[in-house]
Amino acid sequence: MGMDYPSEGAPRRVDKEASVSSMEQQTEVRAAIEAATRQLIDAFGQRDAAGCASLYTEQGAMLPPNADIARGRQAIQDVWQGIFDAGLTAFRVESLEVESAGDLAYEMGRYTLYAGDNDVADEGKYILIWKRDAGQWRIHRDIVNTNRPA
Repeated sequence: MGMDYPSEGAPRRVDKEASVSSMEQQTEVRAAIEAATRQLIDAFGQRDAAGCASLYTEQGAMLPPNADIARGRQAIQDVWQGIFDAGLTAFRVESLEVESAGDLAYEMGRYTLYAGDNDVADEGKYILIWKRDAGQWRIHRDIVNTNRPA
């Protein structure tokens, strides 16, 4: 009794439903991440460090430039408070990529930070690792790198 295996040149059946549901999942994840990003921008605009930190997982980590790793929501809240105390007033992001698999997703993009009357204080790029946490997408890892010289 032998098993029949398709020869190398034989056409393979493509599961169109799986690829469509995968594309739908990617679209849903991107929409959820965009909504969470709007919440972060709103909290930033209100200078609400606790509100910013609430968009991270409990075990979240932030890797700000020229500083040690901030682990956990309280440490992340302290970083956001330091950003406000430094006089930063707004930020803009441009999401370039979002990919997901299961309960994890990553996002790559560019950011601009503003101080005072919309003066550009910093520009750079970022990577966020998002994690679905109790049904909500939250930031699990956050790393930013400035484009400005040291």
